[in-house]
Amino acid sequence: MKSSILILIFPICLAAAGTVALRSWMAPYPEIEAIIAREPDPAGEVNQVEMVDPGWPGRFKKFDVPAPDADVFEERWANFRGPNHDNIYQGAALNATFGAAGPPQAWSMSLGDGYASPAVAEGRVYLLDYDKATQSDVLRCWRLDDGRELWQRAYTNPMVANHGITRTVAATDGDVVVTIGPKLHVMACDAKTGDFLWSANMVKDYGSAVPDWYAGQCPLIENGRLILAPAGESVLVTALDLKTGKPIWTSPNTQQWKQTHVSILPMTLAGRRVLVYSGSHGVAGVDASTGKRLFTNTDWRVSIATVATPVHLGEGLLFLSGGYGAGSMFMQIDSSSDPWQAVSGKRLKPAQFGSEQQTPIFYDDHIFGVLPKNGANRQQMVCLNRDGETIWTSGSADRFGLGAYIIADGMLWVVGDDGFLTTAKATPAGWSRVSRGKVLPGHGWGPIAVADGYMLVRDLTELRCLKVGKK
Repeated sequence: MKSSILILIFPICLAAAGTVALRSWMAPYPEIEAIIAREPDPAGEVNQVEMVDPGWPGRFKKFDVPAPDADVFEERWANFRGPNHDNIYQGAALNATFGAAGPPQAWSMSLGDGYASPAVAEGRVYLLDYDKATQSDVLRCWRLDDGRELWQRAYTNPMVANHGITRTVAATDGDVVVTIGPKLHVMACDAKTGDFLWSANMVKDYGSAVPDWYAGQCPLIENGRLILAPAGESVLVTALDLKTGKPIWTSPNTQQWKQTHVSILPMTLAGRRVLVYSGSHGVAGVDASTGKRLFTNTDWRVSIATVATPVHLGEGLLFLSGGYGAGSMFMQIDSSSDPWQAVSGKRLKPAQFGSEQQTPIFYDDHIFGVLPKNGANRQQMVCLNRDGETIWTSGSADRFGLGAYIIADGMLWVVGDDGFLTTAKATPAGWSRVSRGKVLPGHGWGPIAVADGYMLVRDLTELRCLKVGKK
């Protein structure tokens, strides 16, 4: 009897001792403990897809608010990472100097748990929200200037929160707005009226698996087409007619890659429009006109949460980055043969560069981004040259965590884990902070949007619109 008890007790004690030892070992490295804490629910309850009928066309609500005058609003931030898919704002001059309270606030809005951020077009702001009371994904549309709500369209989608619920950025061409929900529901609506146009379900239609921490891929609109990467049973990437949802072409998923949190990168190379996708087992490029697979590379894989979108450094050179120990890698695309060759290049260790959540920015022939939560320079903004060599870091006084950042009017605008907005000159000459002010109650993880003198930032439960224009 005693031996039986000992057999039962020994592994429990061993596990407890191991846990104590692990936590003792991690004590000087809180970032490692944070990584462990962010792992998805091991029981799988959070990520279980319930096949509930969303009730298309959903529920619609219109508010008695006049539509914005489109002639007054000249700029768009109509999709993830802005007009050129590079997170660089090239519009009117902005005021990057402000006090401890940050730039003046135009309006704010309470939201459901998540980090889904807005798209902006013709004075309208679009954001996919979540309503816990009705267990619904909700596409909401506000006026950019004053935050008054114009309309919302909701569909049923029971969820269990997992470090938030919504994560994707809507896309619009000004006529149609498209969202990808946390469980891979796709919805297209009239961008002005909110009228329902069509829907799709990547789980049912393509056999896609919902990624850990739910969907992170943002829809891509080009030339009247919606581009998606279902990474399902047979389709890796597909193009659909934007107004009808009917398929135009599909690119096969011959290697059975799974969907990640990465969004598709459109780029031009050798006179062709190319769509680059980083899936669970590598990176692929397909022809935007036909869906033909142009290149494949299986050397780049991220074991936990592939999030950062590939960055094109020009001349077919890609920069890939990931978090949780993945570091980063350069990849050169050679278009001189058929199929094209994707050659793995230099790798950078996590301490040199990696990214858990945000996509780095290529600007002025340099790479700007925030380092991971480990290493001597952890959480600092870093500037790398095109060869991956460190030019500068922001220093221990300026650490940002997983927060969002953008380059606008030649300045870096960074929202940190503490909700502070910091501006600094975006130059390889060195880090030079200009201003720092509190703009959000919590983590500023949602991607930033800028248009017509307004900057939209969000944390887990709140969206705020800041006045940053000089006019």
